[in-house]
Amino acid sequence: MTPCYNISYGSDGKVTNVKWDRSASGYRLPTEAEHECAAQFDFQRQPLDATRFGWLFINGDRKIHNVGQKEPNKYNLYDIIGNVWEWCWDIYGPYESGLQENPVGLQSGEKRVSKGGSYTTENTLVRASDRGNGKPVLKGKDLGVRVVRSSL
Repeated sequence: MTPCYNISYGSDGKVTNVKWDRSASGYRLPTEAEHECAAQFDFQRQPLDATRFGWLFINGDRKIHNVGQKEPNKYNLYDIIGNVWEWCWDIYGPYESGLQENPVGLQSGEKRVSKGGSYTTENTLVRASDRGNGKPVLKGKDLGVRVVRSSL
């Protein structure tokens, strides 16, 4: 597999830039659009019932749960909503207007998008379109990653 990211470092050893090679075959963070598409529907093409598919404030016992204890969605993905917020590749900002196919967020900015909600999120607030944001150095008990791989 070809690595998806080209990472530049400053003289202090800190990351100064990360570029995504969209033609690469390796693992990467999903885009916001990919995550949202994967989280929208169950097998009957109905909006996800958050308590059937994920751990939220109402059923999460205020802790992270092992993946795979709830129902998978139509793509056989577990915990695509709830349990932990998941980092996405996109930089946080307003959506572009007009119809887009497989969009990627802004080209620059300080914050990245997170999707899916977590065990700390109220049930009524968890939906595929819900988005969080934070600086990439942010750490938290309810924040994680889901890696994807493009089918080339």
